[in-house]
Amino acid sequence: MESIDNRVKIPDAAADAFSRGRQVGLATAALGLSIVSFISLLGLEKAILAATLGIAAWRIRPSSSQGKKRSLLAIAVAVIYALIFIVAFALFHDKFADLIHMMQQLS
Repeated sequence: MESIDNRVKIPDAAADAFSRGRQVGLATAALGLSIVSFISLLGLEKAILAATLGIAAWRIRPSSSQGKKRSLLAIAVAVIYALIFIVAFALFHDKFADLIHMMQQLS
């Protein structure tokens, strides 16, 4: 028997189910967040958080195949977005400065 929070003893099968459910939940959150980072402007911080959640979900043992697939997909989407952002920023850094200046004037 294992203990999830050192207070309640649960059978190994239940602890495994809890871990797999936690992994799938984290992986789903990471995947959703990585997709949302594509929608908003300057969403690099969301892509970094999505990759972090994806890595956390991927490292949970025991793992489920659904959780592994979702977490790897979330990491891939977040990395692709980060690469696109870095390339776009490198190519158009002067335009980004103008955009930020215009956005400050609107507020």
